[in-house]
Amino acid sequence: MMKLGQIQIRNSGETIKGMNIISRTGGDGFTEKQLKELSAVKAFDKDGKSVERDSITFSEPDQIKRINEAKTAGETGNFPLTIKAPGGTEVTVQVYLRDQGTDSAKLDPDHGEAFLAANNGTHPTGGEAFTKEELLELCRAKAKDQSKNTVEPSIDPKQWEVLNEAKTAGRTGEFSLTFFYRGRDKSSGKDHADRRPQSEV
Repeated sequence: MMKLGQIQIRNSGETIKGMNIISRTGGDGFTEKQLKELSAVKAFDKDGKSVERDSITFSEPDQIKRINEAKTAGETGNFPLTIKAPGGTEVTVQVYLRDQGTDSAKLDPDHGEAFLAANNGTHPTGGEAFTKEELLELCRAKAKDQSKNTVEPSIDPKQWEVLNEAKTAGRTGEFSLTFFYRGRDKSSGKDHADRRPQSEV
């Protein structure tokens, strides 16, 4: 399972924690406010009292510039983002930009939506069928549930079967592969797929 983020505690007792961010690349960049909300950053002073989010800053503004340059240019990758509490305690989270999925810059991060994103991938044909782990790695698929906890995406079983039939037979081509997160709606008890980014493999 992917690391959610880190918690840093200094000798002074100050604490800061944050969570990794997942987004489709392209479109508008992130504002500082969005990055704070999407990372769910929280800081506490030595007495355990919550620190106002406006007092939390970014240690390296060039990181935000690099993230936004990559996002607006449609680049993919993993980008560090260091966030600092008023007393100097820092936490570094990752911003995962992917080819397909949810554009987190367009969502209300407090609305309780799931976030999914994945890259397109290329792999030689032939040989053994893809395992789930291999496809998640090949497409760099990432997901968070409505509470911003990291979860493992699922793969559309029919598309997975078609892809593996072609691969084991040595055929080539482009194949759609849909990743999704199936959560449980606490109010209705029904299962639902929240987001379904597609990747070409």
